[in-house]
This record gives sequence, C-alpha cells and structure tokens, in this order.
Amino acid sequence: MTPNSGEAERLLGRACGEDTVADAVDIAERFGAVVALGDAIATPRGRTWLKGTGAGGLGTSGSGDVLSGAIVGLLARGADPAQAVAWSSYVHAAAGDRLAVQVGPLGYVASELVTEIPRVLVELGA
Repeated sequence: MTPNSGEAERLLGRACGEDTVADAVDIAERFGAVVALGDAIATPRGRTWLKGTGAGGLGTSGSGDVLSGAIVGLLARGADPAQAVAWSSYVHAAAGDRLAVQVGPLGYVASELVTEIPRVLVELGA
C-alpha cells in the first residue's frame, strides 16, 4: 500500500501523528500489507525502514502511481513484497532527488519520474 497522508488518515480512522513510522506500522498491521507512507516503510510484522531520501516534489500528482507501478513491476519479477516496496521507494526517491537538482524541487511531474527511474537503475547496476 502506498497511501498519501489523506488516504492514511482514512485507513487509520484518525489524523496521522508526527510519527510516520508508527502510522505506517499501524496501517500495515491492520491490513496485512507492506506500507510505504512518506519516508517510512513497514511490514505487517512491524519491521520498518526509512528511505532517507526524496525531495518535496514527490508530492506531485501521479507520483504515487509511479511508485506503485515500480513496486508491481518488481513483484511481477518475483521480488518479496517488502523488498519490492523498499527497493522501489528508494529508486523513486532517488529519481526525485535527481529531478529536484535538474528541474527544481517542486517543478517536475510524474512522467519525468518515469523517465528518470531507468537512469537511476542503470547507475545502481540493476
């Protein structure tokens, strides 16, 4: 699951707190799914990661769809759900970081993320 903050609040039935990790764990446990919420990634068993990267421009319309597509692509190739979410979240955020430098932190659109992700993968040797 890749909810934005508004979707997360509906899933939680309450306002999101300041602890994004706790909110992600709560959603993951409630729905039995791996969750990427902001910087936090959580599994239903409470394992968590912080992606630690990603510019503010990732809040653009369609960005979450790009992330979901990357996750589904890795799942289709046989990745474990937690791995697919962690890897995709990192690559998605790294693409956002690169675009923030090239275009500006709030000046890029989702289609540019789609173009940038393969370049990030090449650099990572994936």
